[in-house]
Amino acid sequence: MEKIKLDASLNHVELRTEIIQSESSVINEITEYAKNTNADLLVVGIRAASEFRFMLGSTASGVISYAHCPVVVVK
Repeated sequence: MEKIKLDASLNHVELRTEIIQSESSVINEITEYAKNTNADLLVVGIRAASEFRFMLGSTASGVISYAHCPVVVVK
């Protein structure tokens, strides 16, 4: 993440990273946090453990469904 932050800074892109933990729905925590901070974009990682590469995990699917802003999913 440090290289990504440095590249963003050198290109005058504001980048903020957060680790969000929750005892309840992490999907709700992520989407509410993004909404409350007026996020422009969410980037969500997946493990892609399935042999069906087109399938997303439940967290990524939920964030895509409920986020107020665009979501990029990366493996």
